[in-house]
Amino acid sequence: MLDVNGFVHIIGHGDYLLSELQVIPRKTKKSTKAAGGSDLEMGTVVKVDPSKQPSTEEDEDMESEAMSTSEVDTSSVFHKKKIMKSVPKGTSKYQAAWIVDEDAHEKELGEGEDLEEDADGGGDDDDDDGMEVDDGNADVDGSQDVGSLEKDAEEYETIDVADNPSVYDNAQNTEEEEAAFAKRKEKEETDDRLFPDEVDTPVDQPARVRFFKYRGMDDFRSASWEADENLPKDYSKICQFSNMKLSKKAALDVADKTVVPSFNAVSVVLRNVPKAVTASKMPLILYGLLPHEHQMTVVNLAIKRVTSFTETVRQNEELIFQVGFRRFKAKALLSELSAGKLHKCLRFMPAEGHFAVSLYAPIIFPPAPVLMYKETSPGSLVLIGTGTVLSLDPSRVVLKRTVLSGHPYKINVRSAVIRFMFFNTEDVNWFRKIRLSTKHGRIGEIKEPLGTHGHMKCRFDGQLQSSDTVLMKLYKRVYPKWTYTPLSNAVEI
Repeated sequence: MLDVNGFVHIIGHGDYLLSELQVIPRKTKKSTKAAGGSDLEMGTVVKVDPSKQPSTEEDEDMESEAMSTSEVDTSSVFHKKKIMKSVPKGTSKYQAAWIVDEDAHEKELGEGEDLEEDADGGGDDDDDDGMEVDDGNADVDGSQDVGSLEKDAEEYETIDVADNPSVYDNAQNTEEEEAAFAKRKEKEETDDRLFPDEVDTPVDQPARVRFFKYRGMDDFRSASWEADENLPKDYSKICQFSNMKLSKKAALDVADKTVVPSFNAVSVVLRNVPKAVTASKMPLILYGLLPHEHQMTVVNLAIKRVTSFTETVRQNEELIFQVGFRRFKAKALLSELSAGKLHKCLRFMPAEGHFAVSLYAPIIFPPAPVLMYKETSPGSLVLIGTGTVLSLDPSRVVLKRTVLSGHPYKINVRSAVIRFMFFNTEDVNWFRKIRLSTKHGRIGEIKEPLGTHGHMKCRFDGQLQSSDTVLMKLYKRVYPKWTYTPLSNAVEI
């Protein structure tokens, strides 16, 4: 379909509005009829109707707002300090940066300063060293001291050892660093699989401050969560359907009533096209967009990992997506693909089964095929997952779970003293309404704090074992990050 009053998408270049189009019917027919019943002769020029064409002012305001928030004064951040140091001749800047010598002459220079000023003004510091000087031998050894100083001056030179990222990076072993980083991610994934969502309660910060945005729930499957409370600012920029199925049906009905019917060649004229598009040597592929498909929303994808890919993929890692005809880069919010109203956030991409990916992207009605890539090195991509568009639902609630753990200190018949979950009385009173559970299946509650070091008396539905671990599950809602970046044709997949 192609609506003269709607948007079109050129792969690798973005969305544009039409200015006019010229219909070129097939050679087998002299004319063709549109949906409204009017004949479109060969060479007919169709103009746009400004009253029916969508406005782009809102999109331009959003882009200008994003640009204004990203502009930061970096003059002070990237100000480099100029440091001069006396080192043996032939020493490189990288080697000089590692020299630690009390006699080395090192000073931070400002504008208009010179090394000679420091050399003239620093001659009185030797009087305070507390060393005895034999004045009687000064005349005798004076010539030898001057000669040795001149010799040392010939062997040393002053170089600039200011911070230079390229010098430091060239001396590093990037392959070893990448291997160490990959090994650390694998260890974190293994720990998360053995101890899912468990974190240590901070000792230097109150737990009521660290976990202020979290709340407890008795049952994750049957609990309710208000989907419209405490929404992020980015939700003011997106579109939300009250009924996606009816909206999709209405959009397809509009597409069936367009001026240009299917199976016809047309010559299109676009508005506000940059020179980069016309200068492109690659063929331009144009898609006509359905109503609303140029607006942003939260797109939920159903993905399954490719069996040949075994590397670790963390939460909010930047990936490349091919969703229908759109190709873009974004940070993925991973979550479980379940039938309930609440969905648990995943810290790592699961090795088996389907999972959900939520991100900000332009509207594209399901079902649409999805390919997910990871950039292993500049210009090199690997396929890591395939799937389809699941829904266009910003109200889908994704909850991040954090589990605090404690250990039994004293065990009675149905009560026990628990420690190491909190470290002060105020935290115990703050979280005392939240239900407790154990790894062996016991359910309990906090009765009262004991002492001032975070010990608490708890009551359970049965006697605890000394090897059991007491858990407190906390939840907070998480949202995707606005990291949508369309990719140009320069990126090859």
